[in-house]
Formats: sequence, structure tokens, C-alpha cells
Amino acid sequence: MRIQTNYDFKRDLTIGKKYEELFAQHLEKNTEMIAKVQDGYNEAFDILCSEDQPLGKPKFTTFEVKRDFVYNTTKNVLIELWNDWQQKKRGWFWHCRADWLVVFVNDYEYYAIPMFDLTMHFSANFSKYMLKDIKQKNGWITRNYVCPLARLNVDGCRIEWGDIRNEVCPKW
Repeated sequence: MRIQTNYDFKRDLTIGKKYEELFAQHLEKNTEMIAKVQDGYNEAFDILCSEDQPLGKPKFTTFEVKRDFVYNTTKNVLIELWNDWQQKKRGWFWHCRADWLVVFVNDYEYYAIPMFDLTMHFSANFSKYMLKDIKQKNGWITRNYVCPLARLNVDGCRIEWGDIRNEVCPKW
């Protein structure tokens, strides 16, 4: 099944930056972390955080932040495997080197999943998930896993919930 979207890289990058900034502020307000949003477009991760440790060596944690606009209707999150299916250009899932994937499902609630767990889970269970092709207005087709968060939780992936409005923040 294919669906059409009005993808606009600059617009989507601007939306993404908004949620990265909100999440960084949330981390700094509710943890001991110092959060730095990466400048420009970075395929590896969006936010680098440092936290002082007892022996003086800081602990670093990285986050990839996404805003998913279909979750509220479908309870599924789209995980982009191929940015351009015809050209075999890999999507963010393959480039991401973050410790955590943070998916905002509305303007204030988010789910956080360890990227290692997610990668291992998809490697072992890829046949359980439906693939969805999305035709972009520029003509290319993105290929995505349709990922029900409830299934991930049942299948053993750790999922944390947070809320920036009510200052609920998981322990990282």
C-alpha cells in the first residue's frame, strides 16, 4: 500500500529542530545532563549530552529525536529503512548512532527506546513487521517499518515514556 505525503526537507528539518530544542531543554531541566543540539543536519544523532561522574570523566549520551504525526491515529511509529527505495539510499534507521531514539507522539509526550535494543529487535524479528512505501511529492519512495509500540514492549524492547508538559523524564 502506498500513501502520498507532501514531504519538504526544509520544513521537516525545521519541525525536527523544534522538538530537538524542546527535548534538550527538558533534559537540562529534569536531569543532571548538559544537552547540546547538533548544528545543521547530522545523520548520526541530534543531541549530545554530558553528565559529570564521580571520578571526573563525563558520561556521554546521544539522542535521535523524531516527531511522528501518524501515531495518534494508528498507534504505530514509522521507522525509515530506505530514504529513497529506487536508489537504495538508506534511511535514518541505518545512519543513526544515537544511544536513544525519542519519538514525540504529540507536542509534549514522547517514547524513548534504546537504539541498540531496537536494532537487535528488528534484526531478529524483521518478518513480524509490515513494510509501508510512502510516495513523496518529489517522486521518490521511502520504505518504512510500521512499528506498533505495544508490540515492541511485549517483545522485550525497553520503552520509556516522558512528558515535557508535566516534567516526567525517564532515568537514562
